[in-house]
Amino acid sequence: MTCRACYSADLAPLPFDVPAHAGVWRRCRACGSDTAGHGYDGSIYTTDYMRTHAAAGDDPAKLREEVRSNCEWFGHHIADLPNRDFLDVGCADGAALTVMQAMGWAVHGFDVFTPPYAGPHVTVGAVFSRWLFPLRYAAVLCREVVEHVESPDRLLHELHGVACPGGLVQVQTPRPQATFHPDVYQRAHLVILSPPHLRRMLSGAMLDVIDAREWATGQAFLCRARR
Repeated sequence: MTCRACYSADLAPLPFDVPAHAGVWRRCRACGSDTAGHGYDGSIYTTDYMRTHAAAGDDPAKLREEVRSNCEWFGHHIADLPNRDFLDVGCADGAALTVMQAMGWAVHGFDVFTPPYAGPHVTVGAVFSRWLFPLRYAAVLCREVVEHVESPDRLLHELHGVACPGGLVQVQTPRPQATFHPDVYQRAHLVILSPPHLRRMLSGAMLDVIDAREWATGQAFLCRARR
């Protein structure tokens, strides 16, 4: 078992007990990130999973409010963007697509399963890749997705590739905890990135952090794609 964030084998058990249903987790002594012993299981991602793990449940209005601050964050830095094309990587319930469209953006989404509302503005695939899309986007949202993938560094490079030069990329993900938290350590999650190492990974993927937010269980970075 090696760290999915920095590939170090210097791992230790978490400093608290994790229930068996959440899997076996280890903390990296090198970068401070947490890695799960289980691998990716795409069958987890169903409409029922998305509803269960959305704090607002099935209420579309509440779901839109959950993502509104993410969407408005882009608006603080759009003066020199080349277009108003938006991509939501992990679009799930489609809330961000709805909010951004109402704000005047042309929207497109990606997910690994077919959402019930899916139409021509949603691409479905087993793995996210820049080559699935015919254009590059001025704003890219990757909200609560990085923790679900086997290779977070690869995903970050793909996010850079699908963004316009100088475009905005926003990444939101949980952060390591001092005590067990069920929303952070769950079977669908594979890696929980420490904030300092996520910053290093973003820089390595040619994404320059221009703003950041942290809260009890999460972290978010707004980046500009290096030209």
